[in-house]
Amino acid sequence: MDLATLIGLVGAAVLVGASVMLGTSPEVFMNPTGLLLVVGGSLFVVLAKFSITQFKFALKAAARAFKFQLPSTQDSIDELVELAKVARREGMIALESREVSSPFLQQGLQMLADGFSADMIKEMMEKERLLTLERNEAGGQVFSA
Repeated sequence: MDLATLIGLVGAAVLVGASVMLGTSPEVFMNPTGLLLVVGGSLFVVLAKFSITQFKFALKAAARAFKFQLPSTQDSIDELVELAKVARREGMIALESREVSSPFLQQGLQMLADGFSADMIKEMMEKERLLTLERNEAGGQVFSA
């Protein structure tokens, strides 16, 4: 789990707990009717604004927020250096069977092994990066609504 997500969840729980302790009785914060109205109402308003596909993608993106861990720069450099050594020793086709940490990098390696030109790979990878960015922004818009 991502550390920032964990800190955010724990912090929110602590704040709600402190509000209960410092305020009135805990029952005020555990109102089933209010919970249904807020959560259910929010859900249906979001569904009214976005498509089911966008909503599903946003839920998947939220789940990934708990699992995603950014690789260290040094690990990425080490992996790329190792791949360069393999390509130099065994040829580009050897990269096809290599397992790598990133699906994005795997896609690039597959194109290298298939003999695409450097310019074509750069163009296709840039398009993929922009599409991923657009999908992530669309998922974020669902949670901002």
